[in-house]
Amino acid sequence: MKILNLRFKNLNSLYGEWSIDFTDPDYLDNGLFAITGPTGAGKSTILDAICLALYGQTPRLKIISESVNEVMSRQTGECFAEITFQTNEGVYQCHWSQRKARGKADGKLQSPKHEISDYNKAKVLETKIKKVKELVEQKTGMDFKRFCKSILLAQGGFTAFLKASSDERSEILEQMTGSEIYSDISKMVYARDKQETDKVILLQKELEGIQVLSQEKLTQLNNDLVINKSLIERLDISEKVLSDKVNWLQTIEKLQHEVSQLQKQYEHIQQQQDAFKPKQQQLIRLQQVKEINPIYEAYQSVYAELNKVKDQIGALQLKHPQLQKDADKFVEKSNEAKAAWQQAKEAQGEQTPIIKDVRKLDHNIQYKQDQLQQLEKRVNALNTGLTNQQQQRESIQQDIIKLDKANQTNTLYTQQYAVDEDLIADFQGVQLQISSITDKHNALNDYHTEVEKTQKQLDQAVQQQDQCQQTENIANNDLDQAKHYLATLSLNLESALVGKQLEDYEEILELKLHIQEQQKVIIHLEKERHKLIDGEACPLCGALDHPYTQGLPVFDADDDIKALKSQIKKIKASQKEVAEQEKQVAQKRQVHGDLTTQLRVADEKVTNAKSALAKAKEQLSLAQESVSKAMCQFNEVLNKYGMVVTHVKQLSEVNDQLQQRLNQWQKTQQALQNYEQQKQQSTEQLNLVEQQIKQSNMSIRQEQEAIANLSEEKKVLVQDRQQLFADKNPDDYEQQLQQAVDQAQKQYDHFAKEVKAIDDKILELNTQLSTYQALQIEKDNEYRQRQQDFYEQLKSYNMMDEDAFKELLKQIDQIKPLQQEAEQLQNHWRDIDSQLNVKRNEYNQLHNAPLTEEKLENLLQQQQFIQNEKQQTYESLGSLNTQLQAHDNAVLAFENKLASVDKQKTQAQKWANLRVLIGSQDGKKYRNFAQGLTFELMVNYANQQLQQMSDRYLLVRDSNEPLELNVIDNYQAGEIRTTKNLSGGESFIMSLALALGLSKMASQKVRVDSLFLDEGFGTLDEDALEMALEALSHLQQDGKLIGVISHVPALKERISSQIKVTPISGGKSVLSGVGC
Repeated sequence: MKILNLRFKNLNSLYGEWSIDFTDPDYLDNGLFAITGPTGAGKSTILDAICLALYGQTPRLKIISESVNEVMSRQTGECFAEITFQTNEGVYQCHWSQRKARGKADGKLQSPKHEISDYNKAKVLETKIKKVKELVEQKTGMDFKRFCKSILLAQGGFTAFLKASSDERSEILEQMTGSEIYSDISKMVYARDKQETDKVILLQKELEGIQVLSQEKLTQLNNDLVINKSLIERLDISEKVLSDKVNWLQTIEKLQHEVSQLQKQYEHIQQQQDAFKPKQQQLIRLQQVKEINPIYEAYQSVYAELNKVKDQIGALQLKHPQLQKDADKFVEKSNEAKAAWQQAKEAQGEQTPIIKDVRKLDHNIQYKQDQLQQLEKRVNALNTGLTNQQQQRESIQQDIIKLDKANQTNTLYTQQYAVDEDLIADFQGVQLQISSITDKHNALNDYHTEVEKTQKQLDQAVQQQDQCQQTENIANNDLDQAKHYLATLSLNLESALVGKQLEDYEEILELKLHIQEQQKVIIHLEKERHKLIDGEACPLCGALDHPYTQGLPVFDADDDIKALKSQIKKIKASQKEVAEQEKQVAQKRQVHGDLTTQLRVADEKVTNAKSALAKAKEQLSLAQESVSKAMCQFNEVLNKYGMVVTHVKQLSEVNDQLQQRLNQWQKTQQALQNYEQQKQQSTEQLNLVEQQIKQSNMSIRQEQEAIANLSEEKKVLVQDRQQLFADKNPDDYEQQLQQAVDQAQKQYDHFAKEVKAIDDKILELNTQLSTYQALQIEKDNEYRQRQQDFYEQLKSYNMMDEDAFKELLKQIDQIKPLQQEAEQLQNHWRDIDSQLNVKRNEYNQLHNAPLTEEKLENLLQQQQFIQNEKQQTYESLGSLNTQLQAHDNAVLAFENKLASVDKQKTQAQKWANLRVLIGSQDGKKYRNFAQGLTFELMVNYANQQLQQMSDRYLLVRDSNEPLELNVIDNYQAGEIRTTKNLSGGESFIMSLALALGLSKMASQKVRVDSLFLDEGFGTLDEDALEMALEALSHLQQDGKLIGVISHVPALKERISSQIKVTPISGGKSVLSGVGC
């Protein structure tokens, strides 16, 4: 990943909009650049802007929402951060922003916005905050934590890492390398092993619950099944014979009844046909009328058309006199309109020359008027300019007076506050001291908080230790009681079994129940056996010998069954109690083990908390001493300016006061320097304005004389026009004359058109009258022919006259209902006749082939007896099949469950083996092993970086403590010493090597081409600084762009490419340098 461009606005002390172009040639040539500036100026804000643009959070501020935003500059209404970066997939741009309501500084914070886009295609890829973060992680290959480890490196974490204990180092290493997954894996393996073992136990219990039949019981059931199937076959044959006889008798009886019913219906339909004969005659007559009707309709149609033609001729003859009268009237009006038109044209010719002269006079008058208006505007403009010049002269005179007064005041101020001149040199140092004291005081507050937090943690740890001890004692007592109760229940179970197993008792009970069931069946058939006679066939099985007609021996097993059921119930209850108690003992044993582990952890927490509290108190004391010393040094500086600070809260106020005094001094000096120049400029401006006023007065007098001359010329022209045309408007008058001509012509044209229109109507009327008279002759001939055709048809059907025909025509709608009624009667007769013949044939066929002479009632009784026997046999057969199917299912289930047990045991063994290797309840077993490998890898990467800085040191793991870190000093004969006693410079070099090593390890799968170090280079001497810069230059040779954040002066001299963060007034800073 390579950062190409950064743009941001209103972040912390960097007010306004800023942009840094990392593709500037200086960055590409040098590869190493510094972000410099005093402490608190806002250097780290650049890194905050990068993190905001990519992930919407910063290393210092984890949460930025519509309710919290500490990164936005004070008293501003919006902020944003935008970054352009390049990966293997392409170039992308991320933009993060947040604003307040209406963009006002006092507005309510709105929800932040975040988006990512394809830079080259100018296409937005995502705008939802959560999905933008996921897409950034996908494109960069890094989440926020990994980004901070790979690109933004801070020394503080590795200083703590070097000085931490093994347990603390384990937690730090897990946090910084992301190896917490190994703890989760270890715990998961431990839990999974327990789950798989529990599955084996559960499957074994399920296997024990599956019961199958004994071999004797299975043989007996199969024999009974064969006997019952044979009996059903014999009963089916008997039932079939009886069923055929019953069906024959029932069918004969049914056919006799159906023939009788059809005979009655046949006689009824014949009666209906006789009753329909009069209607049949009427139907024939109406059908004849229907045939004649088209001729009658044609006859009537011609008659109607003839009458219509006669009416049209009468109407036309009535219109002709009125049209002639209208024609005479419009001819007279047309002649009158033509005379009026000629008169209007003559008047228009007389007035046209006079109108032209008047227009010429009006044009000259308007021209003079326009000239007068222009002159008046110029005079008004000159007057306005003169007034402005007079006001400007007065303003300049006032400015000169104010300049003199201000000069006297400024001179007096510089004499009174001469000491403030030193602030020009001292103020930046004062700001550095204020920032240093503030940082130390903040650190002091942090130490106070840490002491309170550590004390609270110690109290909580002691309280948790007491609670764990009490709970562990209770759990131990519960476990002992549960074990004792389990032993008692086991003895009770052995006593109830009396040397046997539960299955033995259940088999005995099943045998006795079977005997009891057979006895009930024998008793049920007792009555039927008494009806049997030796030598005659049994209706059930067909046997001739009946050995059990005199009764059978009876076995009474009720008491034994009740005793066995009671015994089995007691055994099952005891087994259930033992199983439940065993489960409770296992649970209590697990609880006791967990509590013992918790107690051990609680003891460790108390010890660690005590150590941490002592360390925090020591740091607090040192911080208090540092703040007091810094305050004394600061008051020595303030004494010169008559000020003193007693509390850190006053620092901001002191800074503001000194800033105001410095600003006022600089402003006063500048004003004194500008006084003579400003006064000379004002005097020159005053002389120039006086000359402009004199020139304006002269121009006004000249323009007023020209106005008077033009007014006299205009007056003469107006008098001439009044004599010629008075106040009339020539355009309006000309238009009136033209309108009179046009109106007269229009009137004449109108009456001429009316005359022509009436003449056309008279001609059209005569034409229509001739046409209709010829049509009347034609229709009259056609009418006589149609009338003759109609009367000839009436005569052919023996109809008396036209009136009789009309009467029948009214009833013609009855044809269809009468036809339908006739067809229904005929179809019904055919249907009944056909059915009657079919049923008679069926009856004759069955009657000629008899199957029995017995009565139907006797046959039905025999049939019912056989059906009852079959029902009982089927029930017995179903019971046998159910038992056999249950046995088969149980055998299959037993085999499947046994296979599942074996398979689960194999699976459980795998997890048990894995638990032995890496599993533990607290996750330490695998975590420690994996962290050892991770730690070794990180040390190797760190040594690669360390060798580039110095060949003196080499980092190694402690042989006894895998997570302890030692240093080999090659300049001291390879002496191995702990990292606890390293100097400040040595600690920094080791920390930098570890940070770069972690960056390389964290970015193995992602190429990192941009790197930022926010390190404490101030702790290095000249040689160590040279080594660190040399190591960073080697990284530049790999194509990386490296930024170093520091305020160390020596670093500024060694790195030519710089981005400078410079504080200005009001807690604000500005950026300058390469790419800005």
